Amino acid sequence: MLDPKFHFDNVGPIMKKGSLFIFGLFICISTYLVSRLYSEEESSSITVEDSLQRTLQFDEEPKKILSLASSCTEILTSLGLKDRLIEASEFKDFPTLYSRNREKYSLPKSRHSADVVFIEGKENYDFFKSELESRDWKVFVYHPSSLDDVFNSIEKISLIFGRQRVSKTVNQGIKAIANFIKEQSEPLKKPKIFIQTSLDPSKSAPTQGFVHDVINVLNGVHVTAAHEAEKVVIACPKDQFVSLKSEWNKMSGISAVAENKIYWIDSKTILEPSPRIAEAFVRLSKIFYYPQTLEH
Repeated sequence: MLDPKFHFDNVGPIMKKGSLFIFGLFICISTYLVSRLYSEEESSSITVEDSLQRTLQFDEEPKKILSLASSCTEILTSLGLKDRLIEASEFKDFPTLYSRNREKYSLPKSRHSADVVFIEGKENYDFFKSELESRDWKVFVYHPSSLDDVFNSIEKISLIFGRQRVSKTVNQGIKAIANFIKEQSEPLKKPKIFIQTSLDPSKSAPTQGFVHDVINVLNGVHVTAAHEAEKVVIACPKDQFVSLKSEWNKMSGISAVAENKIYWIDSKTILEPSPRIAEAFVRLSKIFYYPQTLEH
C-alpha cells in the first residue's frame, strides 16, 4: 500500500525554486489525514458509472470496501477511506508485465460481506467476473485510458462516499505539481523520451494513453523508435533494471546508449494510475531536465 508521504528532497533546480510551494501542494494529496473534517451532504441514493460505463446504484454509503488493486487502494486511501478497507488484495500487481501467471490467483476469501469491490482493468474484471457475480458484490471497474480518466475516476469514486471536496483537493494538488513543473521546464530543451514498459526493449509505451499523457504534461517528446531516443527510461522493478539495461548496452548505435542516458523508474510509479503519479512527475522531471540530481 502506498505511503502517501512522498519525499521531495533534492528534486533538482527545476523544483528547488518552489520546493516549499510544491511540498505544501503535495500535502493536499494526503487528504485522508484531514478528510474527516469534511462534512458533506449525504444522498439517500447514489448512482455512478464505472470505467466500463456500468451503472452502479447505492442506497446508502458503503461501509465495507474490498480493493483488488493497489491503484484503487491508493485512491481510496487518499479519499480518507483506509479504515473502511476490510481487505486489500495480496495480489495487487496482477497482471503485470513482469508476472504473467494470473491463473494462480483467486479472489481473497474475505470473511466479510463487501458493500463494494474495486478492481482495475477490464481484463481482470472479465477474468474474475463469474466469481464476483456469484458473490453478489457491487463491483466498480477502474480502467483509465488517459490521465483525464484518472482524475475523472477519482471524482466518481468520491461520489460513492460523499467525498467530492476531498477528491477535488487531491486532483488539484496533483495538477498543481504537474503545472508547476511544466511551467518551469517550458524554456528548456524538450528531450525525446523512449519509455520501456515491457521486457522487450524494442517496445515503448504506446503513443496514446496514460503514460503518453504524463510525458506530454512534462513537456517531453514521446518517441516509439529506439534510434530516435535522446533518453531511455526503463519502467521496471528496481532489481530488474541492471539486466534490462544490459540489453540496451548491446545497441551501441543509439545515441542514448552511447551517452549512457538510460534511466530507471519504478514501474509502479509510472504505470500506477493513482495519486502516485505526483511522484512520477517529480522523478521524470529530474530525468528529463536535471539527471545529475538523481540519487540512482
